[in-house]
Amino acid sequence: MQAIRYARLWRRMAAAAAAAVVVSCSAPPAPTMSALEGLPAASGRVPLEPQTLAGRKLVVNFWATWCEPCRDEMPGLQRLSDSADDILVIGVSLDGDVNLAREFLLRHGIRFPNYSMPVDEGRRRGLAIPALPETWLVGTEGRVRARISGARDWSSVEEQKHLRALLDERSA
Repeated sequence: MQAIRYARLWRRMAAAAAAAVVVSCSAPPAPTMSALEGLPAASGRVPLEPQTLAGRKLVVNFWATWCEPCRDEMPGLQRLSDSADDILVIGVSLDGDVNLAREFLLRHGIRFPNYSMPVDEGRRRGLAIPALPETWLVGTEGRVRARISGARDWSSVEEQKHLRALLDERSA
């Protein structure tokens, strides 16, 4: 009798473990720009509205002041913003306090548009951002073409070639 109970318990545990594996291996939903609609400005500009971004190639960088790799890559993103007329760079600070982000941006001369979205707000909007920094490359049709985790030197020639190849509409 006890052997039957153990066998049943074992089957339940195996089924639960298999279900957990399936859940943990499923891909996160594809991100969309609509999840960012209406974010408040962290750099003194108006809230983020998708219609102002229509038809533009975008580099959307999720960052926080407490994230050292995020802070390290911001100057390269500013150089990209200054040099690439056909690409709009946008920052989204995940700091809980928008004033921390504003102070950082002012102190480091970061001028590209930045918006504020605390981490729990991002979860509420359905964004799955596993680690910072994360950068989305968005084509002119508004589709997120690539999600890049980790810091990059966005001003390097190699990174800009890679970026342009991913954003080029012919490669869609």
